[in-house]
Amino acid sequence: MQDEKYKIPVAGICHILYQNVEAKLGVNAECVYQAFTENDVYQLIRDGVSDMHCMSDEYLVHELINEQKEVNG
Repeated sequence: MQDEKYKIPVAGICHILYQNVEAKLGVNAECVYQAFTENDVYQLIRDGVSDMHCMSDEYLVHELINEQKEVNG
């Protein structure tokens, strides 16, 4: 379970990632949100696993897009 002190930083990270993915792919925020919340990368960040929350925005955007490509074929 995630510690309460991480909720605001994780929310901030997620918001930045939504914006970056939206800009990079040209899709609307709702599509980004839906894909993101079902994504393994998001779950790792949310759960505080490893150091995913410390990775650069560009790295996380790249990982999110690659995972979505694998899911979609």
